[in-house]
Amino acid sequence: MKAVLSTKILLAFFEVTDACELNCIHCRASASLERSPEELTTEEAKSVILQVSNIEGATPYLIFTGGNPMMRSDIFELMEFAKTNHLHFSVSPAVTERLSENNLRRIRNAGASSISVSLDGSFADLHNSIRRYDSFARTISVINSAQKIGLPVQVNTTVMKRNASDLPDMLSLLIRLGINVWEIFFLVNTGRGETVENITTEEYHDVLDWLASISPGSISVRTVEGPQLNRARIEVLGGNVIGSAFYNDLISRTEKNVLESGMTVQSPKKRTETIFISSTGKVYPSGFLPVEAGDVRKESLYSIYRNSRILKDLREMPSSVKGRCSECDFVYLCGGSRSRAYATFGDYLAEDPLCPYHSGHKYLSGSPS
Repeated sequence: MKAVLSTKILLAFFEVTDACELNCIHCRASASLERSPEELTTEEAKSVILQVSNIEGATPYLIFTGGNPMMRSDIFELMEFAKTNHLHFSVSPAVTERLSENNLRRIRNAGASSISVSLDGSFADLHNSIRRYDSFARTISVINSAQKIGLPVQVNTTVMKRNASDLPDMLSLLIRLGINVWEIFFLVNTGRGETVENITTEEYHDVLDWLASISPGSISVRTVEGPQLNRARIEVLGGNVIGSAFYNDLISRTEKNVLESGMTVQSPKKRTETIFISSTGKVYPSGFLPVEAGDVRKESLYSIYRNSRILKDLREMPSSVKGRCSECDFVYLCGGSRSRAYATFGDYLAEDPLCPYHSGHKYLSGSPS
């Protein structure tokens, strides 16, 4: 029986393979060139898709991700199956030779609502050094080709020490490319990214204030592992911006027409939850929080979704969080990054180590310990 539409949205990230041609320095999956023999079969993958479509109590949305989902020979069969079962979905492919114009058309025709591609720098040397693959020019070409055939494109950027100062130039590039959705991921030191240098607490604070201070026209800016943006918006509206050197540099290099368009506070979104199904059937709260909630080869996805201890803990969050997060004035607006807490302390309910804020409008300094 189909799920009843709910105001709660369930984003189901389905890692159909952890194989990928790229060798990105921050890859949470530590992807390799070879597909694992333990991957879900076509029929098992279809079973997962069917179970996602029938989740009760939430409106499901499926994201085919990886690795590079284009490395599965049955990926279009899986997309068609999702379409047949009236499941809204998008695809997050790696930008390689497999993402040809013909395959972009096949993705569109299979029913995908959009694709998301990664762009981690506004110029080739920076982006390619992070991806460790010569993909900058191809990414720009893919964006243009997809838009030409009517396939919407979301751009994903992972912020780390190496590229944080490039964000204003990234924004300018996305405006020129006509991108409508920019999803900014803040680095979580997990997987291959465990040793990548992260931004400091001050820089994190500055980037959030910069995001809260700009109104980038038609671009919808979202953050992943950046829940403190809600707090930053309130403080920026109240005129409580510290204005450090890094923040001032970001502002000064942001296009004048963007800054002059005024602050836009987005309306509250529908309540959203996430689950992540790995290529071997393990279920996690997200790809950045590798604490197993269950295994679809052993029990139903719905049972995992409703009964997993970690998923219950996160539903009860923020009342269950610890440390500075539990004492924070904004805990119910933010809750902190559970993935960063786990990567740093081994406890997904611990305080967010990158957050600079403390109750009473006091700020911490330095790097997360």
